[in-house]
Amino acid sequence: MLRSKSDLLVTVHVDLSCGHTYHFQAQGFPEQVMQSIGVQIFETFQRTQFPSKLKIGNQQLELVGSPGSGVGRAPSPRSAEMACKAVNARLPTEDEYDYLSNVGDWNGGVTCARGKLWAMANNKVMAPDLRNPSPVRSAAEFPGQDFSYYCVR
Repeated sequence: MLRSKSDLLVTVHVDLSCGHTYHFQAQGFPEQVMQSIGVQIFETFQRTQFPSKLKIGNQQLELVGSPGSGVGRAPSPRSAEMACKAVNARLPTEDEYDYLSNVGDWNGGVTCARGKLWAMANNKVMAPDLRNPSPVRSAAEFPGQDFSYYCVR
């Protein structure tokens, strides 16, 4: 749809042979539109997919994600822990969060983004911004916050 001489609305539909369909959309100047769609497509297909498996030392860790999505949100670490149990998985340990964050979103891990709180088992929280004395804190230190999480097994 052409709105003016420089304003485009572009929608790209991608149908995969496995039956999945993806839709990408952007609006604006032609070079901005196509760059935006390119970034959307790259992030969708190159970012860590759930479920996926990653080798840590001699062990293999499966990143399950949260029920219904990759990284989920929960009102408490206990809620996140229960969601993981529902899919026969668990929340990552501190060492697993650190390792997977260091691996990054493009290499099979998940970056523990700054400014987010990450749910851990036993009502604990990984707070990447608070390194001293430890990034692992009690959930009681963060009343009324939402917590990011993903499940592993």
